[in-house]
Amino acid sequence: MSFQEWVKFLTTEFVRFVNTPQSERRQQKQVRKVQRGGWSQHWFGVVPTALMMMMKSARIRRRGVFEDKADQY
Repeated sequence: MSFQEWVKFLTTEFVRFVNTPQSERRQQKQVRKVQRGGWSQHWFGVVPTALMMMMKSARIRRRGVFEDKADQY
């Protein structure tokens, strides 16, 4: 990208920003905020989500085992 193309891009983006009403910009900002993932996914990726899912499934399996044994006695 040449310098002239970059300047042209910046000016068009700036003009588009200035021409949009402030209320519409705020609404777009809220939509982006809602669509973004939580802070753990934002900072660390998918790994914390995967670990939480594994822990939750293990907890459910453990509860199921204990509940079945309680019914036997």
